[in-house]
Amino acid sequence: MRQDIDSGATGDKVPVLDPSHVAARHQRRSAGAPPSPELVAAVRQAERTQSYPPEHPHDRGGSRLGLRLLWCILLVAALASAAIWLSSG
Repeated sequence: MRQDIDSGATGDKVPVLDPSHVAARHQRRSAGAPPSPELVAAVRQAERTQSYPPEHPHDRGGSRLGLRLLWCILLVAALASAAIWLSSG
């Protein structure tokens, strides 16, 4: 199953590391019970028939970092202006 995911056979591979797969792989090894061939076949079939929208690997779910930086710059400028105005009066 891991080989299918890494090779892109499931159709949802994006070029980023998924650390959750590492833990699951080691847990299965330590459990000593590999998945049955029937289960692997069923999972492969389900993954190929389910349709998920493609995701961009750098999508952060609507991060507005630029907007936050702009507000911080404006706040600093306003505070500096107020300090200069108050100190000159």
